[in-house]
Amino acid sequence: MVVIIIDVDMGELSNNIMGLTALIDEYENIKLNLFNQLKDSCINWQDGNSVKFDNEIYLEKQESDLFLQALKSKKEIFELVYTKYHEFGNKIKCNLNNKNSLLGQIDDCYNKASNIINSFNYIDRSFYYSEIYSISLQKDVIVGVRNKLSTIKTQVVNLFNKIENIEKEVKNKINALEAIKINDFDFYLGE
Repeated sequence: MVVIIIDVDMGELSNNIMGLTALIDEYENIKLNLFNQLKDSCINWQDGNSVKFDNEIYLEKQESDLFLQALKSKKEIFELVYTKYHEFGNKIKCNLNNKNSLLGQIDDCYNKASNIINSFNYIDRSFYYSEIYSISLQKDVIVGVRNKLSTIKTQVVNLFNKIENIEKEVKNKINALEAIKINDFDFYLGE
């Protein structure tokens, strides 16, 4: 059985997104400057090696673009998690494996409240008790508790469903990411 525990700190996640954004911006600037400098070097260098070097630079730039896109895709996943979970609060902790247990406990409380209400229904009202009004009030309290339990169960089911849907969406985005292998840049001048 896979244990699925959600533990999200929105402040920490926001900081990570800002850090990743800064890293991506810095990477884009460095990449742009580097490849512009390398391209310029080919303009002043004219021989058979310069053409091979220019081709290698082109391939290296494509690889660099793939890496940048992978970073941006990972940032998008962080932003998706932030956007989806932000509505729940600043710190989210949830063990999806406890869903059935929690719902079972709510059902158990609901059934116990229903049994108590049924017990109230069996009270003989054929003659007057001085406590009949108090008994009726207590029954109304238990009916209110049972109704509240029904509402709570609906809210808990909806909450778990939202979290499970978010987790599926995030998992699909993560699975769609491709592993990027970064090769060393090796260029040897021919003789």
